[in-house]
Amino acid sequence: MSLRRTGLAALTSYLQLGVGMACSLLLIRVATQNLSTNEFGLWSFVFGTIGYFLLLDFGVSYSLGRIFADPIYARDHHSLSGLIYLGFFVLTLQAIVIFALGLTLRGWCFSFFDIDASLLEEGKRLWLWCIMTQAVCLPFRVFAAVLHAQNRVYIVNLLGIVTVVANLVVFWLEIQRGLGVMAYAHATAISTGFLFVGYTISALAGKDGIRMVLSRLPWEEFPGMLKYAFSLFASSFATQASGAAQVLIITRFLGLDAVAAFSVTGRLPALLSGITLKPIEAFRPRWVSNYCQGKMTEFLSEYSHVLRLTFLGLTGAFGVSIFVNPFFVSWWTTPAFFAGY
Repeated sequence: MSLRRTGLAALTSYLQLGVGMACSLLLIRVATQNLSTNEFGLWSFVFGTIGYFLLLDFGVSYSLGRIFADPIYARDHHSLSGLIYLGFFVLTLQAIVIFALGLTLRGWCFSFFDIDASLLEEGKRLWLWCIMTQAVCLPFRVFAAVLHAQNRVYIVNLLGIVTVVANLVVFWLEIQRGLGVMAYAHATAISTGFLFVGYTISALAGKDGIRMVLSRLPWEEFPGMLKYAFSLFASSFATQASGAAQVLIITRFLGLDAVAAFSVTGRLPALLSGITLKPIEAFRPRWVSNYCQGKMTEFLSEYSHVLRLTFLGLTGAFGVSIFVNPFFVSWWTTPAFFAGY
């Protein structure tokens, strides 16, 4: 069953990637045809800065799958319920802090980065919508973690497919209504809300649904939860923060039009690199399962094979990006959006 689910995860992962690539490219097409470069850059700036605030979850939402795995495979409903309640409570507190801090610093951020006065009010509304959406949905990441711990990533991928399609459709409809950059806000809110409702229903319903029981919050597990979360946070901080840092630096010194060019030029390389990382995403829940069950030989063998495959894929993605990207950007959008190699 574990291998079958891993196969489904890999299949749906590539399907999600293909649909995601198509929707991403169509989204760029619609945006660059209907928004100015400054408006497109404003969207990139808002999502880049909000990305920094979301780092304040300190890796908790990404660590829960490993923490849930032990009681799931031990079929310990009482312990699992307590950990879910604890994770939900901790993420709710973090969401409140993230929203409050983001709202407090919103004016300073727009002032420090010299956002054009004509886009100031619209940018602040977009910021409010996006950070509120992320804060409201953050606690429900516990159910996404449950699905990962159960090695039911194929459900996560299928929900992701529907979500990116919904995001594109809503964005297009709102653009047609003349809402400009606020079309991003409405599309993000609707699609993200659908995604987390799907996570919740999938984790709680069906034959594989978890059985929640009344249980106290296991505060004695909290230090261990934070320790594991911080280890993940420390190892991934540079990767998570680098993209946002680039957007902020470009905005500060070159302006929103340069951010727009950077975002469009970086889209195809990001999509290609995403293709090569899908096998790791598909196998990760299986590796967690093998680790929890002490199957270290099987885990290490699979990991080494997938790592070599990923290295070859990234090398190919680099070559394709260098030769194809300039022509793609000029043909799909306009030459003005190509930021260089």
